[in-house]
Amino acid sequence: MKPKLQVFQQFVAVLLPHELRYLNDIHQFQDEENKSILELMVARVVHNKSVNFNPAIDKRKYFALIQWVKHKLAAIDVDQSFEHINQLDSRIMTDTVDAETEKQLLALLKYPASAYYFVRLYDLMLNFRQYLLIRMRFREHQLVNDWLTKNAAAYKKSQSVYADLHQASTEITQAYKEGIVPSRDWASWLGDVFRDKALDGLNRYFALVRLTFWHYNYRTYQQLLPFYDELEQAFEVGQFYSKRILANYYSNRLLLHAQLDQLEEAASYGYLSIRGRNADYIYYINNLSAILLRQNKPKAALELMRQAFPELKHYNNFHNRTGFVALFVRCLNETDQPHEGEKYAENFLNAYKEQVFEQRWHLLFSSYLQALLFQHKYSKLIRVVRLNKLMEKEQQYRKRQHYLPALSWYYALALFREGRMEQEELLQQLQEAAFTVATDQHRKAQLIQLAEEIKRWAPEVVEKLKSILIDKGVKS
Repeated sequence: MKPKLQVFQQFVAVLLPHELRYLNDIHQFQDEENKSILELMVARVVHNKSVNFNPAIDKRKYFALIQWVKHKLAAIDVDQSFEHINQLDSRIMTDTVDAETEKQLLALLKYPASAYYFVRLYDLMLNFRQYLLIRMRFREHQLVNDWLTKNAAAYKKSQSVYADLHQASTEITQAYKEGIVPSRDWASWLGDVFRDKALDGLNRYFALVRLTFWHYNYRTYQQLLPFYDELEQAFEVGQFYSKRILANYYSNRLLLHAQLDQLEEAASYGYLSIRGRNADYIYYINNLSAILLRQNKPKAALELMRQAFPELKHYNNFHNRTGFVALFVRCLNETDQPHEGEKYAENFLNAYKEQVFEQRWHLLFSSYLQALLFQHKYSKLIRVVRLNKLMEKEQQYRKRQHYLPALSWYYALALFREGRMEQEELLQQLQEAAFTVATDQHRKAQLIQLAEEIKRWAPEVVEKLKSILIDKGVKS
């Protein structure tokens, strides 16, 4: 039997909290039934309550409400606006501007320089101005020319900011990848760009994404919270909106709360980020799966990742793909399937070993060695480390901001279990690797979690290690 209101239920299931907050603020319903349906939608999506929609209400009202939601969200959707601009530009460039198209083009002159895709709109109007002039459309040409003249300074500023954002992006990503110090402290400038309400929205949002990356690199997470509070307020009045941007926002909130060890909040944002499937879906799955693993929920993470396999097959971002494989192997290991984890890691390495060593090798090999350790394949673990010269690579990798010594700890344990290392030396090796971690309480807590994982292979040594770490200010 088909569930009642199935289409409406499915529609509500993919709506996002910030969408419902906005819609609840702007609606002007006089009909009490419409009000009651919207209230239940808010309760389910915003407050995560279990609700039942009244099947006695005329189904046409539910259908009309779906259309109303789509129309209101489309009106503020910056990505739909971008598509509309591109379609109009295509009409201009192919000489297919009819009366209706011209009307739509002139309607865009109402948009200010703070519009999200203002730069793309300005480029469109440059083309439209040419189109009008050559056709002797002097009145319309004057309207467009006045708008272009009025916004010329803002256009140049946006272009300049965009170029500077690329330089900031280059230095920030290099700092993440290579552990180098950027030529300047970009944080202040990026914050100013985001808070410049006269600037176009695309540059402002780009600035916040890069500011997030900056603070993530330098572990200054608390400084991000005010910016995200401001962005939240902007979403609630319909600014910066598209489902893609909201998903990106939720994923960034996950990262922020994860670094603050607020795992429940991080996971709740993670589930919101994957409610729709876009080009960054695998990246969002990775982030959420990592949180679930930290919450000791490997079965939930494994199921989530299995469901993402269809997208993974067509995914060409190797950084995120390697991360996915590393996390999937760990899920297999922690659900009593380390043999499967070993095979999956080896198959991936056999196919993409060169690419793996270009980026994220530490994450993947940590999961691979964990699979071998869990199966007590100590001699093979040692061979893998030595064949790939992982300890030599590890020395350089320890400079990374987010380094954890999982790989070197697994190797030391394998040597110990093979009788090639005494307890005292094992403790020294584990301790030395642990103390390369800077005074970051978040990473210290992860060290304790890692110590708990390896405890079964050397319980006395690990207990001593934990005691030393706690004495050094590490919270268990």
